[in-house]
Amino acid sequence: MIRDDDILAICNIYSNSNKYKCLLPHFIKHYKNIKVDKIVFICEQDIQNFIKNQFDCKDIILENSMIFSTSSNLIEDIKVKSFFPSGASQVSLGTVDSARINIFKNKHNCWYVPLDLDEFLDVEDIHEVKNECLSSGKKYVYSELYDRITSDMSVPEKLSSKCIFSQFPNHIDITGSIMEANKKKIALCHPSLDVSGGHHGITIEPFTIEKGILCKQNDLQEIEFKTYHFKWFGDFYKMDKMKREDRKAQGLWWFNEFDRLSENNPFSS
Repeated sequence: MIRDDDILAICNIYSNSNKYKCLLPHFIKHYKNIKVDKIVFICEQDIQNFIKNQFDCKDIILENSMIFSTSSNLIEDIKVKSFFPSGASQVSLGTVDSARINIFKNKHNCWYVPLDLDEFLDVEDIHEVKNECLSSGKKYVYSELYDRITSDMSVPEKLSSKCIFSQFPNHIDITGSIMEANKKKIALCHPSLDVSGGHHGITIEPFTIEKGILCKQNDLQEIEFKTYHFKWFGDFYKMDKMKREDRKAQGLWWFNEFDRLSENNPFSS
Protein backbone atom coordinates (compact mmCIF):
# COMPACT_ATOMS: atom_id res chain seq x y z
CA MET A 1 0.00 0.00 0.00
CA ILE A 2 1.25 3.49 -0.92
CA ARG A 3 0.83 6.20 1.72
CA ASP A 4 0.81 9.95 1.11
CA ASP A 5 4.00 10.43 3.13
CA ASP A 6 5.89 7.82 1.09
CA ILE A 7 8.56 8.86 -1.40
CA LEU A 8 8.46 6.86 -4.62
CA ALA A 9 11.33 6.03 -6.96
CA ILE A 10 9.63 5.51 -10.35
CA CYS A 11 11.56 3.84 -13.15
CA ASN A 12 10.68 2.50 -16.59
CA ILE A 13 12.36 -0.70 -17.77
CA TYR A 14 12.17 -1.33 -21.51
CA SER A 15 14.23 -4.48 -21.88
CA ASN A 16 14.90 -7.75 -20.10
CA SER A 17 18.47 -7.82 -21.45
CA ASN A 18 21.38 -8.93 -19.29
CA LYS A 19 22.39 -5.28 -18.89
CA TYR A 20 19.16 -4.40 -17.14
CA LYS A 21 19.26 -7.58 -15.08
CA CYS A 22 22.79 -6.66 -13.97
CA LEU A 23 21.67 -3.21 -12.86
CA LEU A 24 18.57 -4.24 -10.93
CA PRO A 25 20.18 -5.53 -7.69
CA HIS A 26 22.44 -2.47 -7.46
CA PHE A 27 19.56 -0.09 -8.18
CA ILE A 28 17.24 -1.68 -5.62
CA LYS A 29 19.94 -1.74 -2.94
CA HIS A 30 20.89 1.89 -3.56
CA TYR A 31 17.38 3.31 -3.36
CA LYS A 32 16.53 1.29 -0.28
CA ASN A 33 19.75 2.61 1.29
CA ILE A 34 18.74 6.23 0.71
CA LYS A 35 15.37 5.46 2.33
CA VAL A 36 13.02 5.57 -0.63
CA ASP A 37 9.78 4.01 0.63
CA LYS A 38 8.59 2.30 -2.54
CA ILE A 39 10.39 1.45 -5.78
CA VAL A 40 8.04 1.42 -8.77
CA PHE A 41 9.06 -0.41 -11.94
CA ILE A 42 6.92 0.19 -15.03
CA CYS A 43 7.67 -2.77 -17.29
CA GLU A 44 6.43 -5.71 -19.35
CA GLN A 45 5.16 -8.92 -17.76
CA ASP A 46 8.33 -10.92 -18.47
CA ILE A 47 10.43 -8.35 -16.61
CA GLN A 48 7.92 -8.32 -13.76
CA ASN A 49 8.22 -12.11 -13.50
CA PHE A 50 12.02 -11.88 -13.37
CA ILE A 51 11.88 -9.29 -10.57
CA LYS A 52 9.37 -11.36 -8.58
CA ASN A 53 11.58 -14.43 -8.86
CA GLN A 54 14.85 -12.68 -7.98
CA PHE A 55 14.05 -10.06 -5.35
CA ASP A 56 12.15 -9.45 -2.16
CA CYS A 57 9.27 -7.36 -3.49
CA LYS A 58 7.97 -6.10 -0.15
CA ASP A 59 8.61 -2.46 -1.09
CA ILE A 60 8.63 -2.93 -4.87
CA ILE A 61 5.59 -2.10 -7.00
CA LEU A 62 5.34 -3.57 -10.49
CA GLU A 63 3.18 -1.53 -12.87
CA ASN A 64 2.13 -2.85 -16.27
CA SER A 65 3.81 -0.93 -19.07
CA MET A 66 0.45 -0.86 -20.85
CA ILE A 67 -0.36 2.04 -18.55
CA PHE A 68 -0.81 3.29 -22.06
CA SER A 69 -0.03 1.37 -25.20
CA THR A 70 3.35 1.37 -26.95
CA SER A 71 4.17 -0.25 -30.25
CA SER A 72 7.85 -0.94 -29.57
CA ASN A 73 10.60 -0.54 -27.00
CA LEU A 74 11.66 2.79 -28.45
CA ILE A 75 8.72 4.78 -29.83
CA GLU A 76 5.06 5.48 -29.19
CA ASP A 77 2.69 4.75 -32.07
CA ILE A 78 0.92 8.10 -31.93
CA LYS A 79 1.09 10.57 -34.81
CA VAL A 80 1.76 14.10 -33.61
CA LYS A 81 3.21 15.82 -36.68
CA SER A 82 1.57 19.13 -35.82
CA PHE A 83 3.65 19.44 -32.65
CA PHE A 84 7.04 18.43 -34.03
CA PRO A 85 9.46 19.72 -36.68
CA SER A 86 8.81 18.90 -40.32
CA GLY A 87 9.30 15.17 -40.91
CA ALA A 88 8.76 14.10 -37.31
CA SER A 89 6.10 11.43 -37.09
CA GLN A 90 6.36 9.73 -33.73
CA VAL A 91 7.02 10.47 -30.09
CA SER A 92 10.46 9.99 -28.55
CA LEU A 93 11.32 7.43 -25.90
CA GLY A 94 11.88 10.25 -23.39
CA THR A 95 8.30 11.41 -23.90
CA VAL A 96 6.92 7.90 -23.42
CA ASP A 97 9.08 7.50 -20.32
CA SER A 98 7.90 10.71 -18.65
CA ALA A 99 4.28 10.21 -19.67
CA ARG A 100 4.24 6.82 -17.94
CA ILE A 101 5.85 8.27 -14.80
CA ASN A 102 3.38 11.17 -14.71
CA ILE A 103 0.40 8.86 -15.20
CA PHE A 104 1.52 6.66 -12.32
CA LYS A 105 2.32 9.46 -9.87
CA ASN A 106 -1.01 11.17 -10.65
CA LYS A 107 -2.75 8.19 -9.05
CA HIS A 108 -1.11 9.01 -5.73
CA ASN A 109 -0.14 12.00 -3.57
CA CYS A 110 3.53 11.27 -2.96
CA TRP A 111 6.76 13.09 -3.64
CA TYR A 112 8.64 11.11 -6.26
CA VAL A 113 12.04 10.52 -7.86
CA PRO A 114 11.79 9.95 -11.67
CA LEU A 115 14.58 7.67 -12.86
CA ASP A 116 16.28 5.58 -15.49
CA LEU A 117 17.66 2.28 -14.25
CA ASP A 118 21.27 3.46 -14.67
CA GLU A 119 20.78 6.61 -12.54
CA PHE A 120 21.79 6.60 -8.87
CA LEU A 121 20.93 9.76 -6.94
CA ASP A 122 23.72 10.87 -4.60
CA VAL A 123 21.92 11.59 -1.31
CA GLU A 124 22.06 9.86 2.06
CA ASP A 125 18.40 10.22 3.05
CA ILE A 126 15.76 11.24 0.51
CA HIS A 127 13.37 12.23 3.32
CA GLU A 128 15.85 14.84 4.49
CA VAL A 129 15.82 16.31 0.99
CA LYS A 130 12.01 16.39 1.06
CA ASN A 131 12.02 18.07 4.48
CA GLU A 132 14.46 20.72 3.21
CA CYS A 133 12.14 21.34 0.26
CA LEU A 134 9.15 21.72 2.56
CA SER A 135 10.98 24.14 4.86
CA SER A 136 12.25 26.28 1.96
CA GLY A 137 9.05 26.18 -0.12
CA LYS A 138 10.60 24.31 -3.04
CA LYS A 139 8.52 21.82 -5.01
CA TYR A 140 11.38 20.20 -6.91
CA VAL A 141 15.17 19.99 -6.96
CA TYR A 142 17.63 19.29 -9.75
CA SER A 143 20.57 16.95 -10.00
CA GLU A 144 23.31 16.68 -12.63
CA LEU A 145 24.43 13.48 -14.32
CA TYR A 146 27.95 12.32 -13.46
CA ASP A 147 29.12 9.54 -15.78
CA ARG A 148 30.91 6.78 -13.88
CA ILE A 149 33.55 4.76 -15.72
CA THR A 150 36.05 1.99 -15.01
CA SER A 151 39.57 2.85 -13.87
CA ASP A 152 41.08 1.72 -17.20
CA MET A 153 38.36 3.27 -19.42
CA SER A 154 37.23 -0.18 -20.56
CA VAL A 155 33.63 -1.19 -21.29
CA PRO A 156 32.87 -4.32 -19.24
CA GLU A 157 30.44 -6.80 -20.70
CA LYS A 158 28.49 -7.06 -17.45
CA LEU A 159 28.52 -6.11 -13.78
CA SER A 160 29.66 -8.21 -10.86
CA SER A 161 28.02 -8.38 -7.44
CA LYS A 162 30.68 -6.01 -6.02
CA CYS A 163 29.68 -2.48 -5.09
CA ILE A 164 28.83 -0.73 -8.34
CA PHE A 165 30.72 2.39 -7.27
CA SER A 166 33.94 0.38 -6.88
CA GLN A 167 33.45 -1.14 -10.33
CA PHE A 168 33.17 2.33 -11.87
CA PRO A 169 35.39 4.48 -9.62
CA ASN A 170 36.17 7.32 -12.03
CA HIS A 171 34.22 10.18 -13.56
CA ILE A 172 34.38 11.70 -17.04
CA ASP A 173 31.82 14.07 -18.53
CA ILE A 174 30.59 12.01 -21.48
CA THR A 175 26.96 13.16 -21.50
CA GLY A 176 27.71 16.89 -21.38
CA SER A 177 31.17 17.57 -22.84
CA ILE A 178 31.27 14.82 -25.49
CA MET A 179 27.64 14.18 -26.45
CA GLU A 180 26.57 17.77 -25.66
CA ALA A 181 23.37 16.34 -24.20
CA ASN A 182 21.23 17.61 -21.33
CA LYS A 183 22.74 16.55 -17.98
CA LYS A 184 20.04 18.06 -15.78
CA LYS A 185 17.66 15.64 -14.09
CA ILE A 186 14.88 16.11 -11.59
CA ALA A 187 16.12 14.69 -8.29
CA LEU A 188 12.85 14.93 -6.33
CA CYS A 189 9.45 16.33 -7.26
CA HIS A 190 6.17 17.30 -5.58
CA PRO A 191 3.15 15.23 -6.73
CA SER A 192 1.39 18.30 -8.15
CA LEU A 193 4.12 18.77 -10.78
CA ASP A 194 4.73 16.79 -13.98
CA VAL A 195 8.20 15.97 -15.26
CA SER A 196 9.09 16.87 -18.84
CA GLY A 197 10.48 14.51 -21.47
CA GLY A 198 13.35 12.40 -20.15
CA HIS A 199 12.59 13.93 -16.71
CA HIS A 200 15.09 16.69 -17.44
CA GLY A 201 12.78 19.31 -15.94
CA ILE A 202 9.29 20.04 -14.68
CA THR A 203 6.52 21.53 -16.80
CA ILE A 204 4.57 24.74 -16.31
CA GLU A 205 1.53 23.13 -17.93
CA PRO A 206 0.35 19.52 -17.53
CA PHE A 207 2.54 17.13 -19.51
CA THR A 208 0.73 15.57 -22.47
CA ILE A 209 1.80 12.91 -24.93
CA GLU A 210 0.75 15.22 -27.78
CA LYS A 211 3.05 18.07 -26.80
CA GLY A 212 5.81 15.86 -25.46
CA ILE A 213 9.20 17.56 -25.57
CA LEU A 214 7.63 20.88 -26.55
CA CYS A 215 5.68 21.09 -23.30
CA LYS A 216 6.79 24.32 -21.61
CA GLN A 217 9.30 23.85 -18.82
CA ASN A 218 9.98 25.78 -15.66
CA ASP A 219 13.75 26.14 -15.29
CA LEU A 220 14.28 28.30 -12.23
CA GLN A 221 16.03 25.97 -9.79
CA GLU A 222 19.78 25.56 -9.36
CA ILE A 223 21.43 22.13 -9.51
CA GLU A 224 21.85 20.85 -5.96
CA PHE A 225 22.74 17.16 -6.26
CA LYS A 226 24.61 14.62 -8.33
CA THR A 227 23.09 11.61 -10.07
CA TYR A 228 25.69 8.97 -10.89
CA HIS A 229 25.23 7.52 -14.36
CA PHE A 230 26.17 3.85 -14.80
CA LYS A 231 25.44 3.51 -18.50
CA TRP A 232 28.84 2.66 -19.91
CA PHE A 233 28.94 -1.13 -19.99
CA GLY A 234 27.39 -4.02 -21.89
CA ASP A 235 25.70 -3.30 -25.21
CA PHE A 236 25.26 0.46 -24.88
CA TYR A 237 26.88 0.98 -28.32
CA LYS A 238 24.23 -1.23 -29.94
CA MET A 239 21.37 0.39 -28.03
CA ASP A 240 22.59 3.90 -28.80
CA LYS A 241 22.83 3.05 -32.49
CA MET A 242 19.22 1.86 -32.44
CA LYS A 243 18.11 5.04 -30.65
CA ARG A 244 20.04 7.17 -33.15
CA GLU A 245 18.37 5.53 -36.14
CA ASP A 246 14.92 5.83 -34.61
CA ARG A 247 15.43 9.49 -33.72
CA LYS A 248 16.76 10.30 -37.19
CA ALA A 249 13.86 8.48 -38.87
CA GLN A 250 11.41 10.43 -36.72
CA GLY A 251 13.00 13.76 -37.55
CA LEU A 252 14.00 14.36 -33.93
CA TRP A 253 17.00 16.69 -34.07
CA TRP A 254 19.05 15.39 -31.16
CA PHE A 255 20.05 12.09 -32.85
CA ASN A 256 23.49 13.64 -33.46
CA GLU A 257 24.37 13.25 -29.75
CA PHE A 258 25.34 9.69 -30.67
CA ASP A 259 27.40 10.85 -33.66
CA ARG A 260 29.46 13.05 -31.34
CA LEU A 261 30.11 10.08 -29.06
CA SER A 262 31.25 7.93 -32.01
CA GLU A 263 33.54 10.68 -33.26
CA ASN A 264 35.06 11.33 -29.81
CA ASN A 265 34.98 7.86 -28.27
CA PRO A 266 36.74 8.09 -24.87
CA PHE A 267 36.83 4.35 -24.17
CA SER A 268 39.70 1.93 -24.58
CA SER A 269 39.12 -0.92 -27.02
